Amino acid sequence: MPNVSPEQDVCRCPDCGTSRVVLRKNRDHIDRISRSPSSLVAKVRGGKLYHCIFCRLQFYSTLPLEPPAAGDAAEEPSSAA
Repeated sequence: MPNVSPEQDVCRCPDCGTSRVVLRKNRDHIDRISRSPSSLVAKVRGGKLYHCIFCRLQFYSTLPLEPPAAGDAAEEPSSAA
């Protein structure tokens, strides 16, 4: 059994490789869409539409989004009473 790192279990852009992608509800007809075999198979299998924030590529994937990092969440200031 191959050793799989956690980074490979998340959705990544097939063009630039970043995991900073967003989930889309509808296709944007201005940005390009991936016609790769893996994207087409993912679409047929019920994959979700994602959009890369860097290269603006739209593609389908069955993998989940990367969970937000602990430092990305806005922390609320604690009030001392």
